[in-house]
Amino acid sequence: MVGVKESEKKDIKVAGIVKFLGLPVANEPKKQPLKKVKVVNLRELAAKAVLKYTKEELNVIIAEYKWPYEYDVWKDPID
Repeated sequence: MVGVKESEKKDIKVAGIVKFLGLPVANEPKKQPLKKVKVVNLRELAAKAVLKYTKEELNVIIAEYKWPYEYDVWKDPID
């Protein structure tokens, strides 16, 4: 009837029907739909990162950050 395949996209089908009926239609450019992005705040990101470690591991990380020289001095006799 119209000469448009059933498997074609909707806009191609509509264009074929419009052409078949002879209707004047202005082609508007397609607009991409905006994706909704959930923005996670820094507090939640930090909490998620910290929850991966045990309390003992966090204590070690803090000690290595606060006292790097003392850690090296303590570690040298052990090695």
